[in-house]
Amino acid sequence: MHRSVLPHDLIVGPRMASEGGRHDLLTLMALGCIVYFITVMGHEILGHGVVMALSGIRSFVLTSTSIDGTDPSEFSDYASVAGRAIVMAGSAFNVLLAALIHAVLSSRRNWAGAPVLHLCLRLLVTVNLSLGLVYLLFSAIFGVGDWAMAIDGLPHQLLLRSVEILIGLAGLYLSARIMGGWLRDYSGKPAVLVRAPYLASVVAFCVIGSRVPDPYLILTSVFPAPILGQSPLILAPLFVRRRAARPDPTSLVRIERSWTAIALAASCLIVTWLVAPGVAFRL
Repeated sequence: MHRSVLPHDLIVGPRMASEGGRHDLLTLMALGCIVYFITVMGHEILGHGVVMALSGIRSFVLTSTSIDGTDPSEFSDYASVAGRAIVMAGSAFNVLLAALIHAVLSSRRNWAGAPVLHLCLRLLVTVNLSLGLVYLLFSAIFGVGDWAMAIDGLPHQLLLRSVEILIGLAGLYLSARIMGGWLRDYSGKPAVLVRAPYLASVVAFCVIGSRVPDPYLILTSVFPAPILGQSPLILAPLFVRRRAARPDPTSLVRIERSWTAIALAASCLIVTWLVAPGVAFRL
């Protein structure tokens, strides 16, 4: 009998019931690169970049891990209300995107025919929530980055940094717990589903990010962002909740090879490689 091919089969591959089979590592690694690319580019362009444009900045330079205004006459004072909004906008975008995708995932839509897309969306929730909130923890401890700039010059620095640390820790716990709850839907060892995307994205974006011409930016952003910003992926297996009853093995999901995901990941890495040294543009 001829089987019709659904659109989502072309996009993410068919759903496979698990009978002890292994997940496709190449697809998991590809998802890690796609998710981190969307997260960091969204942080820079749709977060910082949009608010910068709204504040009147028209000249920009974008790297793989930052976006800055290049015309001193247009540049906003970071000590102003607009300036603080700019530095906070990246994290705000990540948290908002995580919330929106989580709302979509919480709907009653049946994802059974699109396991790779489903996992990609779950990873996007985890990494965006993590990068958006754990950033506060990093900035507070080391005194660098967006959230160090956001509170620079304000009174009660110790209190503000303490609040940032608490928010960052809460984000670390929440994102790891959310992903941990999802891992029980998959076959095999839960750690494979999160470690493969984590390691692939960390290696790829740290290597490509070394092309950024500013050594300070490499040490304070290029390396910490993928390593620390995605750390809940490593912690998520600790939060896998046990089921009340042993699940039917055929109800668990196995991630199969998705050439579309692999091709998309390759495209993301090529774009990152090209913009890493800095691309100037003007609106």
